Amino acid sequence: MTAVELWPGCHGVRLEGEPVELGMAAGSPLAAATIRFGRVEAPTGVHMWTQHGEAVVGGTPFGVDRELHQRPDGTFVLTGSMGPALEVDQSNATITIDDGDESVRLQLLATFAVPLILHTTDALLVHGSACTLGDQTIVVCGDSGSGKSTLLVGLVDAGWTPVTEDLAAIDLRDATPMVWPGPPWVRIGQGKPGPVGSAQRFGSAYKNGWDIASAQTPHARPVTHIVLLDPPGGDEPTLELVSPSAAIRELAHHGVWLGDQDERGRRLFSPTAVLAARAQTLRLRVPRSDSWLDEVPSLLARSIGTPEATA
Repeated sequence: MTAVELWPGCHGVRLEGEPVELGMAAGSPLAAATIRFGRVEAPTGVHMWTQHGEAVVGGTPFGVDRELHQRPDGTFVLTGSMGPALEVDQSNATITIDDGDESVRLQLLATFAVPLILHTTDALLVHGSACTLGDQTIVVCGDSGSGKSTLLVGLVDAGWTPVTEDLAAIDLRDATPMVWPGPPWVRIGQGKPGPVGSAQRFGSAYKNGWDIASAQTPHARPVTHIVLLDPPGGDEPTLELVSPSAAIRELAHHGVWLGDQDERGRRLFSPTAVLAARAQTLRLRVPRSDSWLDEVPSLLARSIGTPEATA
């Protein structure tokens, strides 16, 4: 039997240079990038966007702003009101990140730096988690706070294999869409547990990261189903089929494009159309009570035609 070569990487990007704990993967990578630790110069050039987030510390809410600039030479620079800055040079696939808290650095690399590298490849990025049962892999797309990570924890506890949380890189180089493993954690709101048996990897003001490395697959998995997670409501979980045309609209909404926002629609339409045509799309709504976690893994297993797992 031929041994499987594992390489350090995340979202299908092989990571070289400075060692970072963003997971291990196998197969033909989408791209390779070199990580450097060092000072990032203040950005100049075009302001691309500002992203505002909120956190709560000691019961007090505060804002966290991140801004992306593109220098005249094409290099991207991400800065923030908190945390280290990072620089991404797509032309030579190099990522430079400032000193800072290790867990914050890893999250910035996985959420911003690696996706900017992926924008040069045949991959579609969506806000979504992914999990595998048997030979069926679902990508769950939903807005922030809709329950993607909570559902991932419930599926893992029910015997599914985690692939990625929060951000999914879908490889469209071949006829079958493949989703690559993301970073080896799942982030859950304060007070909520991670998967059974997992250890807390890092904490923040509003979410804790739980280690899923031992359960996570290193291989890109064929995407068989897209699950659109609606805002919670009703008294029981509901699941319905979505047409390919409606799926394109929904996937475009959940698509990730960090570059020039005027190009977002053009960049996302073709890959979302390809994915919608090649994977069945379902719409899931869950009740507001967390009791739905007892029912949804079985509901999804039946809907995708796979026997339930034994955790």
